[in-house]
Amino acid sequence: MARKLLIWALGLIVAVGGTAALLVFATSGATTFRVEDGTRLHVEGKITGASTERVTNLLEQHPGLSEVVLGDIPGTDDANWLLAIGYHFRNAGLSTRAVGTLDNDAILLWLAGTERRIDGGRFRVSDAAGARDLGLPFDRSDVAVAERRRFALAILGDEGFAREIEALRALGGVQRLDPDSALIRPLVAAD
Repeated sequence: MARKLLIWALGLIVAVGGTAALLVFATSGATTFRVEDGTRLHVEGKITGASTERVTNLLEQHPGLSEVVLGDIPGTDDANWLLAIGYHFRNAGLSTRAVGTLDNDAILLWLAGTERRIDGGRFRVSDAAGARDLGLPFDRSDVAVAERRRFALAILGDEGFAREIEALRALGGVQRLDPDSALIRPLVAAD
């Protein structure tokens, strides 16, 4: 009887421990969303396929949203996921504010805003090797290049922004974009 009880207890420990481990693994690196005061949507973490559906649901559940606050976002493995979110932000008429570090394609989420602000946020652009060195996701497919250009065209009216980012990426390593740079400053809303 004691042996059966011991086996049952060990099984329970394994089941509970395994479930906890799966929950930690499933949520590690996931995008986090938080709505503040019904008007601000805070976004942080790696953009995944599930992020797009979550944004769609949040926009439906919170029609009073007016601003997206972008925390640390390391980018995405698939630019189409991130760009779909950017289109949702733009179509909803949301402004964007960068407060964290936006890497690679995450910069395009900031670009999606109807008005854009930078409140301590930083922008970094890297090539595939630089992203790998930093442990960042990066979509280097030809399709992603074309979609980034199409997104810039839809948001700004030309592909110039996407092409400038490509030129920075071609320099290799990790490039920082200064908020006062000729590329960023004209895009920031006047306060």
